[in-house]
Amino acid sequence: MEHWAEAQHLNLIHDAKLPKSFNNERWKKGYNPDLVFVSSNIATLCNKLVLEPIPITQHRPVGIKIMQQLSQRLFHSNDASTSPKQTGKLASMN
Repeated sequence: MEHWAEAQHLNLIHDAKLPKSFNNERWKKGYNPDLVFVSSNIATLCNKLVLEPIPITQHRPVGIKIMQQLSQRLFHSNDASTSPKQTGKLASMN
């Protein structure tokens, strides 16, 4: 799978500390069958999310949180009040 992802310019987004996205009631064990891939261009800006369980199921929805990177081109060099140093280079998208 690693070679396939590299050939497609994709990165796997995974965090072993997140809760399992599927809990098998019969075997009393949790699993992470959901693989999340993103473009290599934005992989460093992405985090995988495992949300609260869906009621009456064994599943938890999986999502991706993408942090927006602000380009310095968005700021005017003459305007000190909106410089990247004051506003920060990363802004969370909600």
